[in-house]
Amino acid sequence: MTVLQRKTVGAGLLSLALILGTWISPGPVFGSKYPAEIENLPPITIVKNGQTRQLALTDVFEFYGNSCMSSSSAFLATSHGLRVLFGDEPADLADLVIVTPSAGGSIDFLDLLMRDDPRQRTWPPAGISGGAENFVFQFYRKSTMQGVVVKYKDGLWPADWFDLRAKQKAGTITDAERQRRVEARRLVQDVFPTMAPEDLFETSDVFTFVSWGHINPGELDRLGREQRRAARAQAAEQ
Repeated sequence: MTVLQRKTVGAGLLSLALILGTWISPGPVFGSKYPAEIENLPPITIVKNGQTRQLALTDVFEFYGNSCMSSSSAFLATSHGLRVLFGDEPADLADLVIVTPSAGGSIDFLDLLMRDDPRQRTWPPAGISGGAENFVFQFYRKSTMQGVVVKYKDGLWPADWFDLRAKQKAGTITDAERQRRVEARRLVQDVFPTMAPEDLFETSDVFTFVSWGHINPGELDRLGREQRRAARAQAAEQ
């Protein structure tokens, strides 16, 4: 079996396990292909549809087929936020609401954590964009009416990461800039997981909230599609 075939089989097994409602990683396809700091990260333990399950960061990377920095950052923030809000108790997803302005890999990770079928990906509405200032995550526990806000400390995220990523996609990146991307990736994926939460995040005190209104299943997906459609139409008129 070729390397590509092994990767395809491994990803297929993990996808099937996720769709069936369990997180069972087939293990690293190439052996220990991730840094020890990532391999050794404790998984997030949750209750989903009445069953206790675990999701490791390596599961996220295997499911989507890449080691995304935004997914990694969202995983760390969520692990910390749920620990603050739920303590040692596994977070019941039926009791949890997560709000974030972050795009890209953050959304992919939260789809994998929260959706019954993560293949039904969430597409953000117009106005959501990449940026270090958007790595802010709000966690709300409905049963206790308590919440907490977790954001990365200013200056930690590589300042030019998103500009360099755009240059990489456009094919205009220089060798020096490409090396900076490599160093930035190492910082987020190798160093961030080793840092204490108090050094990595600004975390609000747990607060009590009240809320009004409700969101029907699928409503945000529909509204997001409508906003993107309207934004495209407006851009075409200009």
